[in-house]
Amino acid sequence: MASISPLSVEINSPKIAVWDILADIGVSPPGRPPSITRSEPTRSGPGSAVNARVESAIFGKVTERVEAWDEGKSLTIGIDSIGPMKSARSTFDLSEHKGRTTVDMTIRFDTRFGRIGALIDAIIMRRKLSQQSAVALASLKQCAETCHPITTQNDLNPETLATVA
Repeated sequence: MASISPLSVEINSPKIAVWDILADIGVSPPGRPPSITRSEPTRSGPGSAVNARVESAIFGKVTERVEAWDEGKSLTIGIDSIGPMKSARSTFDLSEHKGRTTVDMTIRFDTRFGRIGALIDAIIMRRKLSQQSAVALASLKQCAETCHPITTQNDLNPETLATVA
């Protein structure tokens, strides 16, 4: 599996508040990336029993699956067959220090289409995934700190986006 460089953001909010936003699978919380236009649960329950049908402005309809769930600490969401990707896994790890939360995000993925997929990966995929990941973390930060809804990328404060490393 290929991966993009991990991204990190520090959020001026307690870990439990950040976790509550992040773990709200199947709902379109204001902290979701602006590219997600609709989200609804297909099954509910703890851990890997949580699935959501997501409509993305970029890729259309996909199903998110919670593949790993460590309450309040870590969450891995998987998707299959989206665009040129055979599969993708996003892992969010949370830690807290003095009332502030650090969220580290790692994305791993496999491409389809053999050599053409590898070329797409080299030219487009990593850059696009890095950009989308930065927007997702900035959206989470802005939501946790201000509770202002983020429905389009225009709602995202550019200064917030600049804090994602």
